[in-house]
Amino acid sequence: ENAALSRSMCDYSCKYAGDQDELDPNHPLICYSFWHFHYDEEEDDYNIMFNPSPHTSSKCLEHMRSSKKALMRYVCSLCEKPQKMWKDYLSSSSSEVAKEEASRRPKRGVVYTGNVGHIRSIFVSISLLRHRTNSTLPIEVFIPLEYISRCQQMAEMFDDTTCRTSPNDLPPYENKPFAIIHSHFDEVMFMDADNFPFEKDPAFLFDTPEFKETGALFWPDLWGHACIHTSNHIKDKKSASYQYYPLSMRNEFRSLSGQSAWPDHVIWRYCNVEWQPSWQVAQEFESGQLIVDKKRHKPSLLLANYLTADKFAQNVLYGDKDCFRFAWLMLGGQKSYKLIKDKPVQIGEFRENGRGHYEREYLAQRYNNSIYFIHQKNSATRKEGVKKFLIPKEGFVWKKSSAFKYSYCPPNYDNLPNEDVTTEEFHIVNDTTDEFNAAWSRFFDQGEQFA
Repeated sequence: ENAALSRSMCDYSCKYAGDQDELDPNHPLICYSFWHFHYDEEEDDYNIMFNPSPHTSSKCLEHMRSSKKALMRYVCSLCEKPQKMWKDYLSSSSSEVAKEEASRRPKRGVVYTGNVGHIRSIFVSISLLRHRTNSTLPIEVFIPLEYISRCQQMAEMFDDTTCRTSPNDLPPYENKPFAIIHSHFDEVMFMDADNFPFEKDPAFLFDTPEFKETGALFWPDLWGHACIHTSNHIKDKKSASYQYYPLSMRNEFRSLSGQSAWPDHVIWRYCNVEWQPSWQVAQEFESGQLIVDKKRHKPSLLLANYLTADKFAQNVLYGDKDCFRFAWLMLGGQKSYKLIKDKPVQIGEFRENGRGHYEREYLAQRYNNSIYFIHQKNSATRKEGVKKFLIPKEGFVWKKSSAFKYSYCPPNYDNLPNEDVTTEEFHIVNDTTDEFNAAWSRFFDQGEQFA
């Protein structure tokens, strides 16, 4: 049944009146995310990469306060009547989705979602799942009704694969939680259309101790709190005050990203979550793959869905990935899920085009040092060249930054000079995935009919 909801969050949300958000002018909040600007920053601080002094715009605070009232009302409803909220959401779906009945209800399976332009990539992913990893997990593909016949043509080529309809009018990032919630599976492994199983059957991940303990597995993105100032050390974990940001970050080719993992980002105040120096909290999520037990996490899934459609949340987050992080933190805390400890592996090439640089092409996600997923691979990465895996070394700390003890931030992968890719930080490994790449290319060519 549902995991225990946070009593403090439920009390806070049901009593929230808006007057709790008087802000300390000495502790301004950050309102941008991943170089996306939606408030005064784009007028005043577009050059923020070179002069990133923190401030909070009045537009941001005004929007936060008005939106937070609605958010807290929704959270309070989830606390008071979670089962009703779940049933109400399911019944509010379009008639095409609501009338679909499961002929049987397998316990677990894989879910994809996409549009007509994603069918070819989904075909490749399912082909690798069935013919390379030999997985027999049942599969559901959610796609708008107007493209369901083309999806069904693809699904007929595989065992136990079904196409399901999704509404045409969903907000861009609501498709993922919508598909998970409406899936006929109780335990869902969601995979993006451009995410591909590598060698091992990912069904094993349902039986890991981490999933059995929490019912929710997430994978880390490249960016976290370690992408912030290198010299500041956390002295008081309750403090969200950092007065200066690193002017030299870009010059040192270290990514300046992961804003939602920074302790003075506005999202912590918006969601009423306490920032903490821990891997579970201070690292952003990468949601190209996730595994969740719906029976245990109905309220958190509904809240993640809410945040993907919430305009303020989407202004200060980046898509759906950290909507899952904050939904789980709000309702269950960091013990209600597991963020896989393996850092993402970058896969790319060392190029020579006037000056040597490393160019990332896609990611590999791991569990216990074994690769399970290759994410963001597409036809552009078929070009010839010797690819290298950059595998982050455990225990690496950049410039004595305390944040690296519980978070991660890679060098900037945009034209990263070769000399900045060091063996101190990475195991630099030759690409040994020839068989995978050959299989991927073969299935990609076979899927041309769905292009």
